[in-house]
Amino acid sequence: MERLMELEEYAEHIRKAVKASLPDHLAESKVSIVYGKYWYAHLEIELPWSDTPVCFQLTFDYREYLSMERPPEFTIAEILNNPKLYPVPIDFLHMDTTDFDHVKSRIVARIISSGSQNEKDLKNRPVKYLDGPKLAVVWEFLSPFLCYDKDERIARKPVTYDMLDEWGVSITELEKIAMKNTQLLRPAKIKYMNLQSEEKETEEDYQTDKIVVVTNLAEIDGATVLTYPGTRGKLTGMIGSDVVIIPFSTHKCFAMAKEKLDSYILDNLICDVEKPEAGISDFLSDNILEYTLDGRLIPVMTIQ
Repeated sequence: MERLMELEEYAEHIRKAVKASLPDHLAESKVSIVYGKYWYAHLEIELPWSDTPVCFQLTFDYREYLSMERPPEFTIAEILNNPKLYPVPIDFLHMDTTDFDHVKSRIVARIISSGSQNEKDLKNRPVKYLDGPKLAVVWEFLSPFLCYDKDERIARKPVTYDMLDEWGVSITELEKIAMKNTQLLRPAKIKYMNLQSEEKETEEDYQTDKIVVVTNLAEIDGATVLTYPGTRGKLTGMIGSDVVIIPFSTHKCFAMAKEKLDSYILDNLICDVEKPEAGISDFLSDNILEYTLDGRLIPVMTIQ
């Protein structure tokens, strides 16, 4: 039977294998192991384009290795295949956008906050501002796979005014094309959240307090589903005609009946759970929005 390695020996084995297997554009990266108390270890890779190292926790992998459930090769492969190790794909970063007929199938819509945190992102690009809430719809090219920039934000390539001028396409035409693509490439996922309090004793009690999660299958930029045709009608069938939206994240929102909006929901569901998890660029709004039957979003109150 093969001898099991100690933690330091195991971590060094992982480090050497990862370093030796890095692709050419990462060959100069520094790969090191950081140890802590209580059998804690993680691997750090200092990427050429970032001041922040990418970290991988090794402690749990090592425990699974000791239990014979996970050989080191699995951990090495997962590290080398992690998308955070790779810059934006060359075909995406430098894609030729001059031929509109060639690239139009990759254009999608996204809802973001129109607040100061996105001021730079809103420059030199077509924007549709939503009346009432400080929200905006922007358009961008969908990356072939999820990738990250040097600040570990999702890499994005916006549609700009210069592109529209070159294509001879209006914002109205752009909006129609992007809506069709977005529904196809990012299908809606609208489902109930099981959030029953201890006071609820029957199924009927639960049915009157239903909360619905609104996002897409990837749960990336899922708030855009609020603009899909048919979303408002689906929510009516699930929770009734008076619908409010709690839109803290660009990736997902919550919907519920307006009459059931109470302090339990705000205190437990939102303030303590969702809002801290949304990064500054992903934060959508601190307003509770009424979702009208014609699809408009109207602020009705602010979360303090």
